Amino acid sequence: MLLNIKIILRDPTNSKKYIGDVLKINLKKILKIKTKKITSRKKTRRKFTTLKSPHAHKDAQTSFELVSYNYILKLKSSQLSKFLSYYKKFVVG
Repeated sequence: MLLNIKIILRDPTNSKKYIGDVLKINLKKILKIKTKKITSRKKTRRKFTTLKSPHAHKDAQTSFELVSYNYILKLKSSQLSKFLSYYKKFVVG
């Protein structure tokens, strides 16, 4: 089964490559899949300069970027159930 995941992150340090590597490693750990079965499709960046960062001073306007990653995963049924249980545990509840 093919599963398409879109992950959007706020990236204040502009470390696009590092974040992408961490995401791949974490997805592989959760699903216990091999390197060949996860592919990164497209990476887009949008820059925001007028939004406030919560880590900055109260009145300071800081810039950060939203980075979106699209991953296509080829999963077996057991891997899909692991992924869904992880999603319910940490993201939803």
